[in-house]
Amino acid sequence: AEPAAPKRAPAVMPAMSLTRPGASWEDKLCALITLVVVLIIPSIVLFAMSFHRLHTTEVGLDYNTFWERVDSTLYTKPGLHLLGLTHTFIRFPKTVQTMQYNEQ
Repeated sequence: AEPAAPKRAPAVMPAMSLTRPGASWEDKLCALITLVVVLIIPSIVLFAMSFHRLHTTEVGLDYNTFWERVDSTLYTKPGLHLLGLTHTFIRFPKTVQTMQYNEQ
């Protein structure tokens, strides 16, 4: 009797799915890790990049770098502000110093 030929893998691998009936826990874990790496982590990074800080000695105007427009809202409170990804502050000092020169 001749030995049986080895089985070949299918030409097209089935898509990995969390709900596929025959999926092992390793496949499900791999799909979950892929989901976290591809979708959730970049979303958190982009959301964090949308915040901008004003210091206590500054006021700011919201400048949209994509459309190159300035919003007329004046931000006076220090701290973090949610402006958006393509936004930044145009900063101005809160303090005004007056200088006077004497002619002598």
